[in-house]
Amino acid sequence: MRYRDYELDERDDNEMSTGAYFRRLEKIAEEETAANRAYNASPAGRIEKLHKAIDALRHMHYDQGIDSTDQEAELRKQIRAIEEERAVVAAAEAAEKEWDYETTKARKEAYNEMVRQGKRPCDRDPWIVARKLGFAFSDLRDNARRHELTSR
Repeated sequence: MRYRDYELDERDDNEMSTGAYFRRLEKIAEEETAANRAYNASPAGRIEKLHKAIDALRHMHYDQGIDSTDQEAELRKQIRAIEEERAVVAAAEAAEKEWDYETTKARKEAYNEMVRQGKRPCDRDPWIVARKLGFAFSDLRDNARRHELTSR
C-alpha cells in the first residue's frame, strides 16, 4: 500500500496537526515495509527475486555478450527447489485438513470395530482393513499418533 493508495479521511486531515499527519504517514510506510519484507521472505517473493536475477543475466548476455548459462541454470535449480518445497508444504497442509482430530478419531473407531468383527486372519490384517475403509493404514497410524489417540 502506497501513500497515494491510502485514503486519508479529509476530516481527519483538517483536524489533525502536521506532526500527527506525518506520524500517520510514517506508520503507513512502516506497515508497507513490513508487508514487503514478509512477501520477500515468502516462497513467492523468493521466486520472483530469482526470476528478476535471471532477467538481469539475460540482459547482460545480450547487451555485453557475457555467457551466463551456468548462473542461469543454478538460479533455475533454486526456483525448482523452492517450488518442490511449496508442494511438500501444500501436501502436508492438505493432509492436516483431511485428517483433523474428529475425522481421525472416527476412522480409528471404524477401523477398530472392523478388526474386532473380522473372523478370518485376512480380515484382521491392518493394511487390508484400512484399504477396505478407504484409507491407508500408515496414514491412520501416523495421524492417530499426531492426535495422541494411541495407547502407546
